[in-house]
Amino acid sequence: MKRNLKLLLLPAVFMLPAICGPAGAIELVVPVDFALTPPGDYNRMSLTVTLLGTPDTDTADVTGTMRADLYLDYNPATHVATVTGIGFVKRDPPPGNLTIGDMHLSYWGGWEKIDITGLRGDLDTPSPPIAVSGGQFPFPPSPEPGHFMTLNAGLIEASGIYPYTFNLAEDPIYSRLTGAEPGTISLSEPYNIVGPQASFDATLIVPISFNEVVSENPSVTASGGGRLRGVGSFTVVPEPSSLLLLLAGLSALLCYAWQRR
Repeated sequence: MKRNLKLLLLPAVFMLPAICGPAGAIELVVPVDFALTPPGDYNRMSLTVTLLGTPDTDTADVTGTMRADLYLDYNPATHVATVTGIGFVKRDPPPGNLTIGDMHLSYWGGWEKIDITGLRGDLDTPSPPIAVSGGQFPFPPSPEPGHFMTLNAGLIEASGIYPYTFNLAEDPIYSRLTGAEPGTISLSEPYNIVGPQASFDATLIVPISFNEVVSENPSVTASGGGRLRGVGSFTVVPEPSSLLLLLAGLSALLCYAWQRR
């Protein structure tokens, strides 16, 4: 009987690490909306538009939210959560969740002007998750999976020598985020603890750096830079099936240890 019991318990013993991850953690994915904090040191974006080789730059406030899925290892016994991956989620349908203030550029002593108005956009991770280690995540170069910024609403209107209108709703800019500075994600201590459930506050900082061709005739390129900072909160609610598997695995370990006495 003891031998049969051991044989029945062995699968549960070996399945426990696969089901619960390291140290009894459960793998979860939680969606979080990060509201941008008031513009200042963060949440300002500079945009340089180069027209026929001549650049000009303006800066504007960025407001709205960044939406992201956080991939967690969560221990329901200790209420410890570790972010292991992140994936940004763009709004569908457009326009994006980020609003960028109007910008006005001038070239050749005012002979050519570009007005950028109604700009909206989003962050996007087409192939999530991107790994998070120690609260930091990179912006890998192509062809690795990475993070992107899409500008999918607004007008770029030029007047003067080369008049034209570029409608981003009809032809969005979709550019890979690059740069050596990593993004960061940090979590507060757990609160509102009820059984296996717990709530967390989260702070997300995303450096923005991109460069994209807007038009070939006339030659227009746009490059953006800045740092976005958003705050959000979420509650971890482990699924009952995950908790049952965790309890079953722990019980199996206890029974197995008892049988070995």
